[in-house]
Amino acid sequence: MGDAAARALATSMAVGGIAHVASPDRSRRLAPPWVPARSAVVVLSGAADVAVGVLGVSGRRRSG
Repeated sequence: MGDAAARALATSMAVGGIAHVASPDRSRRLAPPWVPARSAVVVLSGAADVAVGVLGVSGRRRSG
């Protein structure tokens, strides 16, 4: 994957994560009813998306 594609993916992850946190009701409706504590899962998954996006955008490169 090229640098531009990796940055685009990381940016979309961060934006998606922000959307999870900013509008949790919309994301919560997408989670199946059997998921326990859907609100917490939505916020935690949004925070994870933001973290992955920030790490990807920061420009860390793989060694090798």
